[in-house]
Amino acid sequence: MEESADGGQLPEGWVPLGEYRWFTAAAALSTIPSGFFTYWLALQVFELGVRLPQGVGIATRISCGLVALTVAVAVIVLFQRWRAPRPFANFDTGEVRFGRRRTVPMSDIVWAQLIVPSTDKARSVSLVFGTEKKDLAAFRLIDQRGRVLDQSTVHLVAEVLKRTSIVMPTSEYDPSGRFAKYNFPTNVTREEAVDLVLRPPSFEEALPIPPVR
Repeated sequence: MEESADGGQLPEGWVPLGEYRWFTAAAALSTIPSGFFTYWLALQVFELGVRLPQGVGIATRISCGLVALTVAVAVIVLFQRWRAPRPFANFDTGEVRFGRRRTVPMSDIVWAQLIVPSTDKARSVSLVFGTEKKDLAAFRLIDQRGRVLDQSTVHLVAEVLKRTSIVMPTSEYDPSGRFAKYNFPTNVTREEAVDLVLRPPSFEEALPIPPVR
């Protein structure tokens, strides 16, 4: 049985890295800002109601709107599952599997970012990491109510991160990475990612990235 860096026992074979949470995947994708998506979805439902014949009653219009809303949300959730599937890890072989589609060595994971939606009184912190080929996994480390990952998931995710090649990215204008924290403000190093998983910061504590409002 494989041992972790701190001497603990790791599970054998393929194991899921926590439970799949579609809302974390949605935050990780960041393809459609939530406000814009909500507006777009409401507009589609409204237009559907307008296009129905004049003789259609209000109850039917409401029912059609609810059906359209349900279908649209289902499509988005399925897309999220496809783009950011549930990750699995195999510590015996040192690999990560993203859903059923792709298996890569843990060392192929080369970047990590924080997503931090916040208000004046609360914030949530999600960690996203992945490969150069855009395979990615997302975990909500702490939500706006202060709830954190279970310790089993924390142990496994932290161990995966320790075996990755995560570094701060560079640009053609800064090949040495001297100003990486300014050029890529949401990215974190491997050590920072591991520390964030093991010790999710509360609202009062500073993050290793600039404040996000």
